[in-house]
Amino acid sequence: MTYANSAPAGAQNHGRLKFCSWRAATLAPLLVFAVGGCDSLLEVNLPGAVQASDLIDPLLAETLAISVQGDFECGLVDHLWWPGLWFDEFLNSSTSRPNALMELRAQLVDVYADPCNSGTGPTWTILQLPRIQGENIRGILDGFDAEALAKVDDPDWIKARAFFYEAYSIQILSEAFCAMTLNGGPMMTSAAAFAEAESRFGSAMTHAGLVKAGNQGDADNLVIASLVGRARSRLHQGNASGTVADASMVPLDFEFVATYSNSPSRRRNKINDRNNRGSSIQPHREFLDLTISSAGELTQNRQVAGTTDIDDPRVAIDYDPGRGYGGRGYIEYRTQQKYLSRDSSIPFASGREALLMIAEVDPAQSLAIINTLRSDPTGLYSGIDESAWPLPAYAGGSAADIAATLREERRRELWMQTHQPGDKLRWLGMARPSGLQTVSEKLAGTSPVTAFEPISEYGSPRGAFTCHSIPFLERTSNQNLSNADTGR
Repeated sequence: MTYANSAPAGAQNHGRLKFCSWRAATLAPLLVFAVGGCDSLLEVNLPGAVQASDLIDPLLAETLAISVQGDFECGLVDHLWWPGLWFDEFLNSSTSRPNALMELRAQLVDVYADPCNSGTGPTWTILQLPRIQGENIRGILDGFDAEALAKVDDPDWIKARAFFYEAYSIQILSEAFCAMTLNGGPMMTSAAAFAEAESRFGSAMTHAGLVKAGNQGDADNLVIASLVGRARSRLHQGNASGTVADASMVPLDFEFVATYSNSPSRRRNKINDRNNRGSSIQPHREFLDLTISSAGELTQNRQVAGTTDIDDPRVAIDYDPGRGYGGRGYIEYRTQQKYLSRDSSIPFASGREALLMIAEVDPAQSLAIINTLRSDPTGLYSGIDESAWPLPAYAGGSAADIAATLREERRRELWMQTHQPGDKLRWLGMARPSGLQTVSEKLAGTSPVTAFEPISEYGSPRGAFTCHSIPFLERTSNQNLSNADTGR
């Protein structure tokens, strides 16, 4: 029996998968206490610092596990918006120096390695923290004697979650950075880091298979999400058969999300906070006015008078006349309409993503999968308007046309779901469908469209498009690296 067949009811019904006891995930100096069940969680500010030795307590094992999810979710949304300025998912619309450096791909940006919710340069550290937190928790559990371990409620469930968030942290960082380091160790290639993530996803599934009965439903969901993550690791390693093997076991209606809330500030969906409520970022012009023709071709046609193309509901963006020109000025302000509140969750593993991975590595299925996703809204993120479905079917064309359309289909389907950096680097220089051109290329009359943009929307030259270098602070504090070890 495959996991797709044995998935719990929550997955089969497109439940927004999250662990009940983790809803109020938080970090030191916050602790989480369950009172009267998982719906009554209190966040308590401790009056002083907590000593590390105090946390090596079997009764605090679940609290430590909660902190891993809290670290990951805070880091994930900051990884979306700030490195998103580098990878053309967002445009800086503030006068902030760090934002401008990232948007212009200035090498000076590598001095930043700030924690999540820093408001300055959240990168690198933001997902290294949950990774090392997961390792620490596993080390603590492994160090307990039998008497101490007996006081931990379901240690395999804690280890499964630790491995899972470690794996996704490594995977997402490795898609954006030129190289990786773990725990002050030597420089690793991205390929080696993807292999590390793949191994940890396997360990997460192993421990999820050993959990107690009361956690089995959540563990089944975590196994399916781990299959998506491992398929993603294999995709980036060029392992086509392994990608298909894992992704084929994921139900179409499966969705695994990072959770957010209105307070405290570190728990907010920063995309909504900084774009819809604030004015420091806005969707990049590469996602503006995306449309689909009646013949199923992907287009970008706001400027074409009399067009009958429909707006692509997967990339909903509004121009906001009441917001004028944003914090920086000059450009008409626009707001994303996918994450509509500070507590909007963010999906990072789904059945629709799994199908797109199969389509990419198995061209024989590409056309059918494109049209499956266009005909069936099953598994769509809740912030997307399902009433537009079915979308116009795609008739196909040459192998190159179908491959290019699939890349664009994936870009739209997975908008603001952590995939832009890895996809752009994997497809660097590849053409998109001939009907789709950037604004700058339309004005210049150039073709084909490449996967990067050298001139900002403000008309400023940008640095060469490539991966992020290992940050300066890592290079100077890691004895295994020299200042020249950027990974490039």
